[in-house]
Amino acid sequence: MKVLTAPRAAVALEYKALRAPAQLIQTRVVARYLPEESGLRLGVERALGTIDKAAGRLLDDPGLIQRGESLCRHAAVLETAVALEEKAEARRQEAAAKVEAEKKRAAQQRKQAAETQQAEARRVAQEKSAAKREAEQVAQARADAAITAVERSVDSVVAAEQQKAAAAEARIDERLSARTAAPKAKLDDAAKTRAAATREKAEAERLAQLATAEKQARKASRNR
Repeated sequence: MKVLTAPRAAVALEYKALRAPAQLIQTRVVARYLPEESGLRLGVERALGTIDKAAGRLLDDPGLIQRGESLCRHAAVLETAVALEEKAEARRQEAAAKVEAEKKRAAQQRKQAAETQQAEARRVAQEKSAAKREAEQVAQARADAAITAVERSVDSVVAAEQQKAAAAEARIDERLSARTAAPKAKLDDAAKTRAAATREKAEAERLAQLATAEKQARKASRNR
């Protein structure tokens, strides 16, 4: 039967008969087992809608045209929703990737900052240690110089006392030699003078011994 010559009612019945298996597949298989946003389901609905619209225009059937437009519109809305969802998912993944990259970058910066801080702390500690050693060396050098100056002063004092004692002893010897022929009273005076000189010499030697002991004590304290 040709479409152009057959009555529209007969053609409509023939189209319904041809459309029935597809309708059955759509309602019993596609709509039941395929997700609403499935590409295959949307393709079937869009194809059936397109066919219904064409047949409706050909048969001048507003109801068929409306059903075709409804199927096509439903498929288009779902395709748009799927596209938007895919775009949103892509953006979410991109944002998640950016967040992860930012976390890694921040962690790397924290690690570098910690390493820099540790290196700076080590450098400061080394500088402090070097400054402390230098200060200790300077203080030790000053202490050594002071001890050396004191030792020299003590040595000079001891030497001067020894010279005084020697001079006094020499003077006494001279006096004794000059007074050998003097009376006994004068000899007693000379003995007293000699005794006094002996005491002065003993005091000088005692001072010398004290100075030597002090010098040795300072050296022992410095060597510890």
